[in-house]
Amino acid sequence: MKPDVGNVTTPPLKSWSKIPTPAANLVQMQWDLENSVQSHIRNEQYWNDKGHTPIPTTLFESHSNIWLEIGAGTGGYFLELAKTNPKSHFVAIERCRIRARRMVHKFEKSELPNLQGF
Repeated sequence: MKPDVGNVTTPPLKSWSKIPTPAANLVQMQWDLENSVQSHIRNEQYWNDKGHTPIPTTLFESHSNIWLEIGAGTGGYFLELAKTNPKSHFVAIERCRIRARRMVHKFEKSELPNLQGF
């Protein structure tokens, strides 16, 4: 015996008239691109006003193996990796200002040339 599920109806199928046309997709893509560019400009202006320097591009030119850690905390893991892998370069990024200061201080104290913290 099947359980009684009441009066169940299937949802209506989407009509073909509601499917976006290529022209509508193009308009959406142009809008997305314009907003993306404007957002990027606002983001750059925000950080320039704060006085933060971006990651130098020369950092990525001299090393073949670059390791990146986002959310590095105080940097203990990358510090140990940098000590054991001197031919690779390690870039650690932390968003919390307190942990980032500790991490940068720890990295400067270690004086490892292949370790950078932001």
